[in-house]
Amino acid sequence: MNDLSLKQKKLIYKLSSILIGSILLFSALFWLAGNFEGHGITKNNKSADIYELVYFSVVSITTLGYGDFIPTGISRLLASFEAIFGIVFIGYSISQVLSLRQSTLVEYSVNYGIHEAYNQCIEYLIDAKESIGDKRREIQNGIIPQTISFIYNRSNPFYSSTKALRITNGYSSHLVNIDKIEELVKHVERAAHHVEELAGFTRKYLNLLQNKNIDWKQNRTILILRTLCDQIDYFVDQFIEKTSYANKPYKDGGMYRDIVKSISNDIREKCKKLK
Repeated sequence: MNDLSLKQKKLIYKLSSILIGSILLFSALFWLAGNFEGHGITKNNKSADIYELVYFSVVSITTLGYGDFIPTGISRLLASFEAIFGIVFIGYSISQVLSLRQSTLVEYSVNYGIHEAYNQCIEYLIDAKESIGDKRREIQNGIIPQTISFIYNRSNPFYSSTKALRITNGYSSHLVNIDKIEELVKHVERAAHHVEELAGFTRKYLNLLQNKNIDWKQNRTILILRTLCDQIDYFVDQFIEKTSYANKPYKDGGMYRDIVKSISNDIREKCKKLK
């Protein structure tokens, strides 16, 4: 059952309970008033029985007023109060229905916005991952990168990866702050696969650079790689624990946290060795 259906049912139960409870309450009050001479509900000069009092209460609260039963004495005042209550209740019910509809539209709009924003985060991750993959394929096809590309910032081969993870972590933290945990979990589970592959692609690219004796060990690259590892670990530590990956095996049977942390630690070790 989705949230909208649950809210609709709760509202129906709430309004029905108020209506039925009010009808029965006024029926009981009419019955009590009928115990006193000249204050009951009559039809053809005969006092109404309990079933007829319930009927009169329904007619009064809905302001139908068929006129087949006549209130006398204090019952007139009670019938007037019930009619006023019925009018107020109708207004209240309409406002509750409109409020539910409005809140549903707002929630849908917010969730749609979250979905689209997180889709963009995942697109950043995919682009960064494919960028690293393309650079590996370039080397495999004999295109050797120049050392100068590793001293730049935005033009650095690993910059887009760090940026993509920083954006993803930032938006994920925002969802935590606005208490959108359920939405966060769904999207983090979608992003987790790409984060793991991004980390793995980065490690494979570094291995290839080392095997080809390419001089990538520039200070700028080391700083970017360490920041990338920090972002990977932040994603794992802060968000994976909220998902099913916190408890179920990932890929070949290992735990997601252990697999990804092992990759980031390996990247850090490469940076230390080449410092």
